[in-house]
Amino acid sequence: MRLQARVRRDGWTWLLAAAAMLVIAVPVLRRGWVSLETDFPNYYLLAHLRAQGSTVDRAYEWIWFQRQKDHAGLTQPLVGLGQITPMSGVLLFPMASLPVMAAKHAWYGINALAVFSCLILFRRMSRLPYARLALVAALCWPLWRNFEFGQQYVLVLVLVLVAAE
Repeated sequence: MRLQARVRRDGWTWLLAAAAMLVIAVPVLRRGWVSLETDFPNYYLLAHLRAQGSTVDRAYEWIWFQRQKDHAGLTQPLVGLGQITPMSGVLLFPMASLPVMAAKHAWYGINALAVFSCLILFRRMSRLPYARLALVAALCWPLWRNFEFGQQYVLVLVLVLVAAE
């Protein structure tokens, strides 16, 4: 009886997680798949410049960085390093030779693997059922913004979880 109730509850949890994915995540993921916004072009431009052998010591010079964006063919109106460092482009270095949208699509794949890694690590640490963890992930608005904007926070979370384990 108890096992049957748990299976039913997990089924409802999976259903809620799927509904949340459809309502919340799918539109955000679709937007991020076809557009360049905020962080990703900054990371990509840094990696692209380094892959071409350029120095990034002028990356905080607004006009120079905008010109480099134009030379790289990035369509985003503005790029800048505000609160990030030139080291932020290191993770994208393997993808720097790809066109920007292909690099973003590869970045999506890496982030998806990182999310699954997080779920596995959370499961090992908390013993919560995967259905509940999937529901939490599906409702996690910052996670989907991470995908949309091409940010690096999911990879940082994986490193924190690995260190905590």
